[in-house]
Amino acid sequence: MLLQSYIELSVCFVGLVTSFVLYGIMQEYIMTQDYNGGRFPSSFFLVFCNRILGFVVCATILCIRRESLFPPGCAWCSIPAMTLTVSTMCQYSSLRYVSFPTQVTFKSGKIVPTMAVGTLVTGATYGWKDYLKAIAITACVIGFSLSMEHGSKKENATAMIGVGLMCLFLLCDALTSNGEKKVFNEYEAMSHWQMMFMMALFAVIYTGVSIAFHNPMGLFAFLMKNPVCWMHIFFLSFFAVSGSLFTFYIIKRYGPVIFSIMMTIRQIFSMSFSAILFGHEMSAMACFFAAAIFVILLGDAVHKFWTSPARKEKKEKSPEEKAKQEKATP
Repeated sequence: MLLQSYIELSVCFVGLVTSFVLYGIMQEYIMTQDYNGGRFPSSFFLVFCNRILGFVVCATILCIRRESLFPPGCAWCSIPAMTLTVSTMCQYSSLRYVSFPTQVTFKSGKIVPTMAVGTLVTGATYGWKDYLKAIAITACVIGFSLSMEHGSKKENATAMIGVGLMCLFLLCDALTSNGEKKVFNEYEAMSHWQMMFMMALFAVIYTGVSIAFHNPMGLFAFLMKNPVCWMHIFFLSFFAVSGSLFTFYIIKRYGPVIFSIMMTIRQIFSMSFSAILFGHEMSAMACFFAAAIFVILLGDAVHKFWTSPARKEKKEKSPEEKAKQEKATP
């Protein structure tokens, strides 16, 4: 049984890392490479295709599980769905202005806006260690960005646009996670699959309307001229959905701590493959700051992993057992 558990955990790890690494590669390729002399014109359309596939997959899973497609409180999913749509659009669009390693590093700093928004939206509180970790990661993100995105004034100005988009991404991402948590707190009967289905549905509506108002004829003319884009978009959407499915399963089966460790390792792989495949030059200082971020994140996750069983055991002790233990102690 122990061997089977390790094999299952290994399969989940490989599936998660493979899905998100390939998702990142496809994302960067579509947004940065030329298609017959032109760049892909619409990040909204990429989000639209991702959510369409997610919508179909979640609807199928809910039908198999015989769960309601529209549970009580489902209308409130429209709010985190909106912030998720904006954050994903910013994530795609920022690749036109900053490198993928910079984007990955920026995403590692989402702990700061998540803590701030969590305090405002859900009333969450954090200890001094959380604030110290947030400050250290923020400093490393700033140092990495300054080391990576340098050059002429024009290049610096262009990079600042990308940094602005990534800041908006971090804010919307924090609003999304805290918005989802608030909906789950208010409607505890809602499952993750129902949440994912409703988020996909609202995102399809939002992005569909956005496409309609942003030169849809030009977009489809580009797609007709470059039919290979359809294949790239399909694989982008496929890996995005498969990564989400692995995410839900791993969190449910092994918990958020194991998931955090896996995602930190995945970020290292994503940055390495991007630098190799797309020729991103990383200075020694940039590598130092990136390594520092990953060490902080990985160390924090491993610490939580090793201390959580002790905390769980302490909580599970009955008052009688505690009293006996106190009497037995000289």
